[in-house]
Amino acid sequence: MTGKTIVGFLACIAVASMIPVARSAGQSDNGSPSAGSKYGSRAAVLDIVRIFEECVRIKDLNEEMRKNMEDFRTEVNQRREAIADQKLRLGAYRVGTEEYEKQRRELLRMNIELRNWAEITESDLERQRFDWTRIIYEQAAGASERIARDRGYDLVMLRTAFKPDEIAEQSVQGLRLAIQQRNVVFHAPGIDITDAVLERMDSEYKTAGRPNRPTANPPTVP
Repeated sequence: MTGKTIVGFLACIAVASMIPVARSAGQSDNGSPSAGSKYGSRAAVLDIVRIFEECVRIKDLNEEMRKNMEDFRTEVNQRREAIADQKLRLGAYRVGTEEYEKQRRELLRMNIELRNWAEITESDLERQRFDWTRIIYEQAAGASERIARDRGYDLVMLRTAFKPDEIAEQSVQGLRLAIQQRNVVFHAPGIDITDAVLERMDSEYKTAGRPNRPTANPPTVP
């Protein structure tokens, strides 16, 4: 199993294209049309990829997950070495003897425990990556809504930078898919609230004492 981070896991998640603000379109907090558009509504944009790459909480989580993955690999290697030693021990006995059967059953037990423990631990780590990705997104959506309300925006849309050279599948089909997945073709720099959302998320996280770090320690198998 290769190491993964919350950022890497984001690529597997289909995020919504808009973060609605709970207010009638075209109305400000006091009921009058929002300023800045002849149609009476305003929209902002948010770079969700930057949120998942730059917020302090993600950096803490990724570091914690990295340490847990190192512990996992260390434990796997230790168990494999013990299994290799048991195989050598088994080879010292004649097939069909009572001691041979005893050592063979022990080798079988060790292999089963390693397989079960590894599967359970990998599943637990993956689940925590899922949970924390969801939590970070929900916090970003919440911070976006509060900032949008403060600034009089009616809608926050997710934007993604167009980077054709970074498309995994370098083909016309891959390019078309990347284009179709973009929600914003153009926006004025002044309506990008990404920096403000990052600042608010980081401030709230630090004020709370940087809590809720993952607890993805490998479970103990007897």
